[in-house]
Amino acid sequence: MPNRKAPPRSAPPPDPAVVSTSLRESAAALGVRLDPETADRLVAFGRELLRWNARVDLVAPTDLATFASRHLLDALALLPLLRDLGVRRLIDLGSGAGLPGLVLALVEPGLTVESLEPRGRRAAFQRHVSRLLGLGGVRVTERRVEPGRLPPVPPADAVVARAVAPLPDLLALAAPLARPGGV
Repeated sequence: MPNRKAPPRSAPPPDPAVVSTSLRESAAALGVRLDPETADRLVAFGRELLRWNARVDLVAPTDLATFASRHLLDALALLPLLRDLGVRRLIDLGSGAGLPGLVLALVEPGLTVESLEPRGRRAAFQRHVSRLLGLGGVRVTERRVEPGRLPPVPPADAVVARAVAPLPDLLALAAPLARPGGV
C-alpha cells in the first residue's frame, strides 16, 4: 500500500477580535491610541479588502492578521507625524486599496483625504469602503497624475504615497500637489 500523506491543513482564519486587540496594542507602541470601536472598524476594512482581493488585485495575497500588521500599522505609523504637523488635508497619490489614506481618514475623522487612483476597480473599491464605513471626509478621484498635468484638486497640507515611483520621480509628482509649506 502506497504511503499517502494527508493534504496539508490550512490554518483557521484569524479571529477578528484577536486581530483588533493586537492592532490596538501594536498601534499604541507607535504612539497611536485606538479605541475598540475604531480598531474594529479597521479590521472591518481589512476583511472587506480581503473579500474584494479575491476578484480585484488590491494587495498581495494575505490573511487578516498579516494585513493588519503589514498594511494597517504601516499607515498608522504616519499619524503622529501628521498630527504634529497639523495636517488637515491630505492627498494619497496612487492610493491603490486606499492605503494609507482611508486608514488615516478612519482613525482621524477631521482629516480630509483626496485619494488619487488611476485604476477604476481600485477606485471603485475605495468608494465602496468609504460608503460602508461612513468616511465622509474622503473623495476618490480616478485620475493618473503626470508631470506637468495636475489633477483638479486643491493643494494639500501633505501628500503621501506607497510604492508609486522612485523617490526623485515621486517628489516631482507630489510637490505640485502640496500647498506652499506643505510636506
